[in-house]
Amino acid sequence: MIAVGACKNNEEINNPEDCIELNVKDIQDSSFEKSEHWNFSDKKICVLFGYGYNEESFVEEMEKKLSFEFGLAQDGGLIFPLVFPKDFKIAGRERISLLSEFLEEYELQGILLLGAPENTHNAVSQLFALYDGKVPFPVFSMFSQDNVLGTEWISDFVLEKMHISDMLSDAEEQTSPLPEDSETLIIQAIKYMALLDSPLPHDSDLIVHVQNIAGSSRTVSYYVDSDSGLRSANHFVFQDKE
Repeated sequence: MIAVGACKNNEEINNPEDCIELNVKDIQDSSFEKSEHWNFSDKKICVLFGYGYNEESFVEEMEKKLSFEFGLAQDGGLIFPLVFPKDFKIAGRERISLLSEFLEEYELQGILLLGAPENTHNAVSQLFALYDGKVPFPVFSMFSQDNVLGTEWISDFVLEKMHISDMLSDAEEQTSPLPEDSETLIIQAIKYMALLDSPLPHDSDLIVHVQNIAGSSRTVSYYVDSDSGLRSANHFVFQDKE
């Protein structure tokens, strides 16, 4: 086993007092910088391209980049892409419930949900049932269109983009960034997920992991419900730094 460090304030990972560690699986090379460096993988990361991220041109471009970085499942690589609703139609109906059927045959390294449609949390819950409540892999949800509480329940973390829509009232609005603006975030999330050997716990260090995934060009903060004033344990928003 090796350890991956996550440091607060994006500092260098060389001061153990400022860092946290997670056990991660052994890999020959933790960097997939070039296509010739990706290894055949028995485990798969499912990337679900949902609302806002399912345009054919964007999916094709992302699949090329993911193939280069990690390899696609069809080639023996890490990434198993699915597109909603294109891959989820039966007799003309769109059924996100098919997600568990698509994934139950795979040994999963994780699931990355992008713009998850309504009832995705139910489909993931069905998959969880196969593991008797002890899910061995992480689930990251970004820019979800699904029920908020349901998404929080099935995810290690939920991440959205936030901007100040009214500077006078400080009203917060969660939005989805343009797909092309999310490419680096998607790739970084997959790199992070590929190193984990278990889900990320919902503890005080979770925001540190999410900030490291978001990168130094974004500032991550907790999502606070505008009605109740309650802060979520695993729901975050980010702003791009100017």
